Amino acid sequence: MQCSYVGQFDILHSKKRRLMGSEMNRVLNATNKQKENASVYIRSEVNRLMKEGNCVPAQIPNSSSIRTAKCRALRKERLHTDPIIALFIMKRNTTYGDTIRDIGYDHFFVHFWSNLQLQIYKEFYLKSKIPCMQFDATGGCCRKIKRLEQHQSSNLFLYEGVMEIENKTFTALSMVSEQHDNLAISTWLDRWLRCGVRAPKMTVCDQSMALMSALVKSFTQFKSLEEYLGTCFKLVSNRSNDIIPYCYIRNDINHFIHLICKWAPLNKSKYARTKPLYVRSMALLIFCNTLDEAKLILEAIFKIAFSKSDGLLVNPTENITKTPCALSKTFLKNLIKDKTSYIQVFDKFIDSSSTDDVLQCGINNDYNIPEIVGNSFKEWASIIADNCKAAVEHVDGEDDNGQYMPELVPLIINVMKLYPCWSGIMTKIFGFGDATVSSSRIESNFNQIKNGVFKNENLPIRVDNFVEKLIHYYRGDHLLTANSVNTIQQENNKSQKNYCNKQQSIEIYKNHSIKNIPSTYKGNYNVVIENSKNNDEIHNVDHNENGNDNNKEYEFVECNDEANDYNDEYDKGNDANDKYDNGDFNNKYCNDEYENGDYGNKGNGYNNEDDNGDYHDNSNDDNDEVENGDSNSNSNDDNVKYDKSSNDNNGSAVSSDDNNYESDNGEKTNDDDAPTCLPCRNGDFPSGIHRCVYCNKAVHLFGCSVKNPLSEEGFGESRICLVCDNKNKESMANEMWMKKKPVTNFRSTKSYLVAQPGFNHLNLNLKNKENIVAFLKNSNTFQNKPLIVKGIGKVILTNSCSPDSLLTILACAAADSEIFHKFLLEKSKKNKTSQFVLQMIKSKSGKKIYNERIRLLAPHYEFNNNHIVSDIKLMDAMDIISSTASKLLKGIPSYIRLNRCSDFLCSEFSLDHSYEVLSLTAYEGKINVQEKINKYFTEKEYIECQSCKSNRIISISMKSHLLIELLSLPKDLEASTSFNTSDIGAIQKNYAGKVQLHLDSIAKTIQIYKEVYYLRGAVGFSGQDRWGLRVTAGHYKAFAYRSNDQWEVYDDLKDGVSLATKNKVNIEMLLYTK
Repeated sequence: MQCSYVGQFDILHSKKRRLMGSEMNRVLNATNKQKENASVYIRSEVNRLMKEGNCVPAQIPNSSSIRTAKCRALRKERLHTDPIIALFIMKRNTTYGDTIRDIGYDHFFVHFWSNLQLQIYKEFYLKSKIPCMQFDATGGCCRKIKRLEQHQSSNLFLYEGVMEIENKTFTALSMVSEQHDNLAISTWLDRWLRCGVRAPKMTVCDQSMALMSALVKSFTQFKSLEEYLGTCFKLVSNRSNDIIPYCYIRNDINHFIHLICKWAPLNKSKYARTKPLYVRSMALLIFCNTLDEAKLILEAIFKIAFSKSDGLLVNPTENITKTPCALSKTFLKNLIKDKTSYIQVFDKFIDSSSTDDVLQCGINNDYNIPEIVGNSFKEWASIIADNCKAAVEHVDGEDDNGQYMPELVPLIINVMKLYPCWSGIMTKIFGFGDATVSSSRIESNFNQIKNGVFKNENLPIRVDNFVEKLIHYYRGDHLLTANSVNTIQQENNKSQKNYCNKQQSIEIYKNHSIKNIPSTYKGNYNVVIENSKNNDEIHNVDHNENGNDNNKEYEFVECNDEANDYNDEYDKGNDANDKYDNGDFNNKYCNDEYENGDYGNKGNGYNNEDDNGDYHDNSNDDNDEVENGDSNSNSNDDNVKYDKSSNDNNGSAVSSDDNNYESDNGEKTNDDDAPTCLPCRNGDFPSGIHRCVYCNKAVHLFGCSVKNPLSEEGFGESRICLVCDNKNKESMANEMWMKKKPVTNFRSTKSYLVAQPGFNHLNLNLKNKENIVAFLKNSNTFQNKPLIVKGIGKVILTNSCSPDSLLTILACAAADSEIFHKFLLEKSKKNKTSQFVLQMIKSKSGKKIYNERIRLLAPHYEFNNNHIVSDIKLMDAMDIISSTASKLLKGIPSYIRLNRCSDFLCSEFSLDHSYEVLSLTAYEGKINVQEKINKYFTEKEYIECQSCKSNRIISISMKSHLLIELLSLPKDLEASTSFNTSDIGAIQKNYAGKVQLHLDSIAKTIQIYKEVYYLRGAVGFSGQDRWGLRVTAGHYKAFAYRSNDQWEVYDDLKDGVSLATKNKVNIEMLLYTK
């Protein structure tokens, strides 16, 4: 059968075919599911259907048709055209009903967190000593909402509160809001707190005033941020006995430093070192612990900013020769150089016995610290600024001050308003926290949302779509978090059950009954002391490890030592001052019924205080611990403050009106021994009905004991005393290690928070930017370009890595060690190497310093007589590092071996020898530097004089530094010799093997004749295996160990300084200085 097609097939279609059917499904699958762009889809279809020379097929739609189809498909998937109504529909849906909490129409907001989030937070809160949360907001996620008459809403921001759980980011609560004031934010936080959760003890955020004010209103007992800051000032200045804030409000340190770096006066300065000086000086304020420390730094900053002149005084006095500006610069530069010296200076200052001592950092000898004045941090800083301005206003110096910047002072005063938030000055008051905190976790979470969760979305999108997809993501994320928490919980429960199978041994000495005898516990010894003869006094008891009483008058019951292995997951809850578990909040719940279970605050159970300042719910209906507030537990204690001397990070709540308590015999006992249980403080000691399962100590049901989590609730419930419970918590911390070391994130060496070795040697009044230590480049990198040196001519230097490495570690040591720097200054008048090393600190890399390098090396290395071209001379500096040190360090030895005759008339009275390098032998690449030095540097040695037969005394005189050469003796060489290993030092030079060491494994300090020498640097060699002569193909690198505890690599074949890796290095030389 034959068929033929008849028609005008070559006529082009006048219009496109209608997009429908299977073709519509193909388009929607590519654009909506695969997120393929419309233009990309068209070109992929053209590539599939067309050939070269063909017309465009009619079935390929245009881009507008694809976009219209995509828009209509998406519109069908929406619950409603209005995004706010769509959110209301989602809220009534069972899928989102337990997550979406509150929705506002005008102004718009939506609060959302799930029951699972509340459960995870509550469980982790009980386990965490210091619950810390990070809060922040971000934009660009949601479109503005269109309202009637084409009006649009304001920008929608996403607010979140996150925390760290098992090294993972956990989002506790979220909000999308049109309003961004403190009222909107605090309402969001209050709604979250009313779900039966406790406020965190520390929060971290940026310096958004609205966010900080809302955190203060919701998480502390204060109504405003000003009141919170005022209370902090009173606490730091020791003016008030006010209660400590319930929550520690902190600022992200990176945000604060970034804010300072954007100050216009600093960025417009002509002097390159002005900005580093001021920013690093402000960073010093972060680490202050008292206002007296901060005052010294602020005064130095203000004096520099207000001073027009610098240097020496025009009219000096007997005691003062430098301007206040010069003294202040010296003071700050020394602190910036080394944070250790900063701590040492203020440790002397804080000591009560030396408060009037002179600080050794350039401060005036007549300096006295006046009484702290002002009512706020800002006012206090303003008064200091006014005093400094008056002190330097009429001072004339010989030089101009490059850092004269009075317009900077108002900016500093304004930023001091939030001083307790961006510094660590309140850490001692609260008893926990570090000087610096970061909100990097929440920033990373925002990055994950924008670039991970919504990677294929074109942000911003509709708010209902955004909330829906974000809830789906968080549901999976929180299930993973809950699973990891439960896994660890099960592992700990297994260890607890294993422990419960062990027999509890309790020894009671003599026949005295302890049921009705009052007792006091000593937390330091974990024992119960019994007074068998005289109950009028409570004595300390000395005891040995077996629990035998050395004083027969007393008896005690010792807790089982195995209690330390017990892992208690049961935490004490929050401190007594948490206000959101008081009053009306305890009787109100969220929309959902989840909080009516284990975490609900049912009834008016009586709360008692444990030794951590925490309170426990006594209601029998609640298995977990919640707070009813301090007002319910002790109405007489109006003023409650934390005991700052407590070692517990949570602090201890003690009454300021009743610092001592009375025992049953009427005698007062010190606070250190006072029980925190309210009945015990009132003299109602336990009767013995309830006892600790470990030490058998009589305890109250509530107050001085906690529930044993391994026992059943009800009549058979057992108790654990607070002493044993604390021991168990320490044991639990060890088992949670899981053989994983904590991750340490090191800051960049250029960070303003990192100490800068050598900063004190910089000339701040130079406009060009200086390097702290000049970076010497290898002469081989100059591409055979000769240098013209006066008196020598044109010279090409090659293979300079050995002298470059030696000179670099010497320069870094001089920048870090004041003693070694002074030693080089003394030798610089006659010694060229000392002059060059000091010049490396003061000068930047350039033609001048490379010319000086040739002058320094010329006497020690010969010129090639055969001129390359015309009169160009060639100098080859290839040498082993020990030989280079012996040549360049003549006149500045490491030590001198003194050989003196006891007879002063002896013709050979003095036979002294100086040594630039000390050679130590390592066997099979292993060496103990301190042990070798102890064997070498012995006490005085006595020998017979060959000239006069008298006694000769041999001793060693140490200098300010010590260069140590490490030589590895091969195993085959040691086996082939018949000598002792101590007698073959003469032949080891030509048979040196590798000494492979990790830089961190090198001894940081050594001791010689009771003098401590600090590691300053090392020289490493990279090349082929060297089992023959020392000089072979290879390259030397300098490794400087700076005073900020970081290793820097100076490779003269590279372009600059880099940080050292953790790989092993073939070390040939070490440098130690005082």
